[in-house]
Amino acid sequence: MATEWEEIVHMAMAAAIPESVPEARVLVVDDETNIVELLSVSLKFQGFEVHTASSGPAALDKAREVRPDAVILDVMMPGMDGFGVLRRLRADGIDSPALFLTARDSLQDKIAGLTLGGDDYVTKPFSLEEVVARLRVILRRSGRDVEEPRSAR
Repeated sequence: MATEWEEIVHMAMAAAIPESVPEARVLVVDDETNIVELLSVSLKFQGFEVHTASSGPAALDKAREVRPDAVILDVMMPGMDGFGVLRRLRADGIDSPALFLTARDSLQDKIAGLTLGGDDYVTKPFSLEEVVARLRVILRRSGRDVEEPRSAR
């Protein structure tokens, strides 16, 4: 039997996360568990449907399975880097907008990521609010109808 506190937490979470159609399906790909968890919780709270992968090959499998509306990709990952993942996604006909979220901050890396088809490039450490805002921008540019942020409602 649930305690009174558990019931309060459950009701608060139910009120915070509406049972509605997700804003968009987002695939978060990063080998750092804490970053994946932070992004997942934040994006779910904002109304996104979130799928995750922790390596390049796992990202390709998950993208083929769920056909995400957008992808957030780390560059440095085991198995295949984020640049390679995006090349393979494009070769497979998956043209979801991609936002690189990485510690690689050289100008050459930024240009490489954008040139091979990335829609945006954010370096770590990052602002969570900025990443969510940039995600909404690339979804909007891709023709996906995106709701206003909850804080603006």
